[in-house]
Amino acid sequence: MVWKLQTLPKIRIFCWRIGHDILLTYEKISNIRRDFNSDCLRCGRDKETLIHALKDYLRARAVLMHGGLNSKLLDGSHCRGVDWIKKVARSLDLKALSDFITVLWNIWNNRKNKVFWNMEEDAKVTWEKAAALSQDFRIFNLLHEPSLPKPAVNKGWRKPNQGMVKINFDAVVKDRKTSFGIIARDHDGFVLGRRPGVLNRNYNAEWAELYALEESIKLARDNTWVRFEFESDCASLYICPSLRILLSLFVQDSYTGLDSSLMVGSYQIAVNCGDNSECHLELTYAATLRISVNCGDNSRRNL
Repeated sequence: MVWKLQTLPKIRIFCWRIGHDILLTYEKISNIRRDFNSDCLRCGRDKETLIHALKDYLRARAVLMHGGLNSKLLDGSHCRGVDWIKKVARSLDLKALSDFITVLWNIWNNRKNKVFWNMEEDAKVTWEKAAALSQDFRIFNLLHEPSLPKPAVNKGWRKPNQGMVKINFDAVVKDRKTSFGIIARDHDGFVLGRRPGVLNRNYNAEWAELYALEESIKLARDNTWVRFEFESDCASLYICPSLRILLSLFVQDSYTGLDSSLMVGSYQIAVNCGDNSECHLELTYAATLRISVNCGDNSRRNL
């Protein structure tokens, strides 16, 4: 891909050096000379890694934002420059990617001017120098296929554990009506129950999902299932401000009339966030009912 870039040969070589992590940043030099200070000369706060020099440093970020780079491509942390370039290549077409690498080349030249000559240009000047090297200069993509295809993600239904009933629920709001669908399957994928419905109510998305969850709980209650889990594709459900109402729903509605022997167990709601991670809302009832929210970043919040 590097050698297909529509830019100057020296900029292609620059991209190749990013991919092999051989640009002489202060961190790279400190790995060779142990007495060398790896802190960034320009900001004085962080180590000057390749990612810091080209993306995280405030002046470099200002150049990229001035050119209209998608802010999502500036978020997140990357250990290697090649990882960041691959992420960008999955969003930009070849022309936009070529211009993006040209911008990085100018950002790197601006960094060298600061190190050797103590001169640093404004973000606008750096951007204009990069734009002068190409016609129809842009670092955004609205219509064309990206340079690298996005990796395939398996989003299929996953089996629950042995003896567990998995209840999938979903809801949609359209034309001032709320529709929901629920399906329950065992660990072999065999359908144990289902429940569709349409309401003449104009809920917002989170309330519609909560209503579908309530109906899912009723389905589990009506079938007297003891071990079950819920799954939804509403990523905002686990941070919905109505979690305390959800707790009240479990206590007042779902368990009313159940035999006490069925109220001992562990119940879990898994929310697929769409990025290969899951946000789990786990409910355990013993003497008391406890809701804990697993935020997907190894942190937990208890309600």
